[in-house]
Amino acid sequence: MAKDNVSYKLVKHQGFPSNWKKANVIPVYKKGDKTNVTNYRPISLISCLGKVFEKCVFKHLYNFINDKKLITPVQSGFTPNDSSVYQLIDLYNTFVKAIDDGKEIRAVFCDVSKAFDRVWHRGLLYKLRRMGVKGGLLGWFGSYLWGRTQRVVIDGSSSSYLEIKAGVPQGSILGPLLFLIYINDIVENIGSNIRLFADDTSLYIIVDDPEVAAGLMDSDLHKIHEWAKQWLVTFNPQKSEELVISKKSIPLDHPRLSMDNVEIKRVDEHKHLGLIFNTTCTWRNHFQEITGKAWKRIHLLQTLKFKLDRRTLEIMYNSFIRPLLEYADVIWDNCYDFEVEALEKIQIEAGRVVTGATKSCSASKILNDLKWETLKTRRYKHRLINFYKMIHNLTPQYLSNLVPQRVHQVSNRTLRNNDDFSIPYARTNLYSKSFLPQTVRDWNNLPDQLKLAPSLNSFKTLLNNDKRKPPKYYFFGNRQSQILHSRLRLHCSSLNADLFDNHISESNLCTCGSPETAEHFLLTCNKYSEIRNRTIDTIPLNYSIQILLEGNNLLSDSLNEEIFSEVHEFIIKSRRFN
Repeated sequence: MAKDNVSYKLVKHQGFPSNWKKANVIPVYKKGDKTNVTNYRPISLISCLGKVFEKCVFKHLYNFINDKKLITPVQSGFTPNDSSVYQLIDLYNTFVKAIDDGKEIRAVFCDVSKAFDRVWHRGLLYKLRRMGVKGGLLGWFGSYLWGRTQRVVIDGSSSSYLEIKAGVPQGSILGPLLFLIYINDIVENIGSNIRLFADDTSLYIIVDDPEVAAGLMDSDLHKIHEWAKQWLVTFNPQKSEELVISKKSIPLDHPRLSMDNVEIKRVDEHKHLGLIFNTTCTWRNHFQEITGKAWKRIHLLQTLKFKLDRRTLEIMYNSFIRPLLEYADVIWDNCYDFEVEALEKIQIEAGRVVTGATKSCSASKILNDLKWETLKTRRYKHRLINFYKMIHNLTPQYLSNLVPQRVHQVSNRTLRNNDDFSIPYARTNLYSKSFLPQTVRDWNNLPDQLKLAPSLNSFKTLLNNDKRKPPKYYFFGNRQSQILHSRLRLHCSSLNADLFDNHISESNLCTCGSPETAEHFLLTCNKYSEIRNRTIDTIPLNYSIQILLEGNNLLSDSLNEEIFSEVHEFIIKSRRFN
């Protein structure tokens, strides 16, 4: 770069208006000491008009880069049709397959310090030119990068503007793509396997000979360090980590690795793209983290159990808790049974909060009332949907390449299962139950109607054919009425018959002498005859206890809500549950 004779003059240019280059930075607290500025995340707010203009340029630049296949295929960040989960599927499949073959894996996860803020503008323009961006457009990018300013805004007060002399604009449309261009050539001449997710850089190698593997990785770390020096990117070897993955009873002796003469720390676990890997490719560490976080959020939900209505509580669970329990779930579905049960308990507790059910209510009744599937069933469907995408090239090529051949392609004999996919051979349960072998088995067991679905949407529709939504009228009424009504429906109310069935009371009798069931309470108990005449008996319908508790989907929603309204009024006015 120093020897290149091309001069890049970052001069003031009319291509991008200066008012659109101003940014307001809002510091958002993350965690830790509030007086420490490093515990705040700076959020940059830039011109909306400028972002519209950027989008026009982005479209043409991205199409040019995509058509020419200029971005390395090992880059998954900010790349359409790619994702962190796809990269993790590929990584984990490689790791467990190597373990199944009796091998060990060395992986290094490099830490980059504020990579987006350190992009050297002249270097970026040089790389844009090498990719084919020339003339007026290259000048426009010079204008886009030059003369940017930002100020800090807190509680209506602001600092003075300061010029930004490096980095891609945070919060911009073009910023991520420009960063991918800037970091793209880091993969050149790397001998190990390398994966990128934006600035997350990881290297791994399947070890045959520890000395050879260490020499190759050391060489690659040196190349990355030299690349970083040339392009003014700061890799932090003190925060980089190495993971040696092995199931051997006597692990190999691996020489230590270093970068910039700093030894890379070897760890027992590492969080990569939101998933915690450990030295045995099991999920103990990951489950400890996600269940801990999920229970904290469940406890918060419990405090709102009697304050918010059923629909709001369900939205909160689906938005803030279930995503924790399902991120990258297609990968770790080979977890142990006790880990599966731990996750299901969290969902059931959320279901108790949403429905208002008591501890005595069974999990199956709660799930049926909510029309929720078990998390295990959801993971099964997620895996099949992902495999459908792989088969039909709706995922990155590196993932579609994992799809095994069909039986007729690997066998000379005509077999009944000729069109099935051949199941990858596995020696260990760890690999056998991992994503690829397990999902191939599940796919082969699907009916032909599903396997031959013409589109992803039709496949999802057929796969979820048995899935039901709760009736709208289950969300009707105030919170107190909702809870008391659902407890009657779920047979976990404080009626004596429910208490007796749940081994809480020694008698199931009402004070009137009959078994105090929901049907007796709502329809026949003479203690509530007057209230019943003014509420339930006014419903213009020959009702049954089932309709009073569950409604009837053959009736209109408005009529069901009318029935529920009268039942709610009866429950409250009876004062039976005070």
